[in-house]
Amino acid sequence: AGGAPAAHEAPRGGVGGGGVRVVHAAAAEEVPLKHRIMGEYEDRIRRHSLIEKVFEFFASVDMDGCVYMTTSDLARAITPYVKRADVEVGSPNFKHNYRAKDLETPETKLVEYEATLRELLPDANARGGLKLTSAQATAIATARKEVTHKAHLTALRGLGITNGALDDALEAAGMSPRTKFQKLVDLDGDGLVSFEEFMLFMTLVSFSSMKLDLAFSMFDLDGSGELDSEEFGLLMDALRSSTPAGKQEVNRDFFGNRRYSYEGNSLTRRFFGDDGLGTLSKKQFMDYVKDLQYETMLVKFQRYDADGSGTLDAEEFGTFLVGHAPPPPPPRAAGGGGGG
Repeated sequence: AGGAPAAHEAPRGGVGGGGVRVVHAAAAEEVPLKHRIMGEYEDRIRRHSLIEKVFEFFASVDMDGCVYMTTSDLARAITPYVKRADVEVGSPNFKHNYRAKDLETPETKLVEYEATLRELLPDANARGGLKLTSAQATAIATARKEVTHKAHLTALRGLGITNGALDDALEAAGMSPRTKFQKLVDLDGDGLVSFEEFMLFMTLVSFSSMKLDLAFSMFDLDGSGELDSEEFGLLMDALRSSTPAGKQEVNRDFFGNRRYSYEGNSLTRRFFGDDGLGTLSKKQFMDYVKDLQYETMLVKFQRYDADGSGTLDAEEFGTFLVGHAPPPPPPRAAGGGGGG
């Protein structure tokens, strides 16, 4: 990874706070050679690297000694490179791109942003939850565009406000800070996607609905039509181990067994409650999976829709198919001495 070519990258903000951005203004511009080289390098990362490296390469937030993705990072990680000048390229992680430090919000700007939030959110801890007027919501959304997602989360932490609470308040005030894709991926609304959450996502989009329906029934050990958290863990272990991403994982114990933990993650809390004692019906599970797979395909579709028309022309559709074609098999080794 140290040999990755450096690349430019736009500021990481926007109303969604790390949300999926689709920009088409520069779609017709000529794509610079440096841009194409970086994009093709990213595709090699996506196709051939260990899944831990893929996550690390595209993850833009480093907090509390851990690396996290935003939902925008995740969308980039799963979508092949599109040769357009407006498409974002380059790792936002300093380990893979020495220029990534230049993207961070300066301390003075962070202090200014936190002061702006403090002024606009005077009653953040008032009973009844966080409430915003339309003017306050607009001002916050505007200020949020000027800082990175990490700076945004740091400022909220200083004010004792969660990202999910602010997003809910913005929605109540008529803003749309999160798309449906973001809500499905970032279930707890904390604005971050951990490696475990990333792997859960990669697992659930790797299988058809029919296979997931069958797998659910197989792990319904007591035939109740529902899974408890333990049965769900067994199901996800089996699915994850059989995906291309899961087979690449290096997180194993001394005996070579993969070490998974689903306790306390956002998907488990969503399905089984904070105490983990709830149950999950097949309908709940399949409804979530179908929504997730549809919104994931929509994100990819939007990336290939170069002119933002909502449709793909023949060239855009061809690019989409080529980008999602399986990699060619490795070349066969040259034969030994004898003929045959």
